[in-house]
Amino acid sequence: MYFVAQNSFSINVVPARQLRAVGKNANFRCDVQLEKGTYYIDWAFNDDPIPINAVLSEDNSELRLKNLQYYNSGKYTCLVQRINGETSSDNANLKVFSK
Repeated sequence: MYFVAQNSFSINVVPARQLRAVGKNANFRCDVQLEKGTYYIDWAFNDDPIPINAVLSEDNSELRLKNLQYYNSGKYTCLVQRINGETSSDNANLKVFSK
């Protein structure tokens, strides 16, 4: 009988919590620790596609939200797709407040 060893794998979104004023910017970074293999990063906002005012870095590891509005408050999740499936990070939370 043969066993396939699992690669060491973890995902973290930093910072995990942010509190920002309306009109300001917020940034999240998806840190993927993978022993070997390739992967693709995507993001979700409250389990839906990211907002229209979101900009992703070239490799999708960084999410920047410009000119924050109240509707940007919620949970942001990093989704990592690998050949054997998709894994998601814990939620990072953003709270937008008035100045």
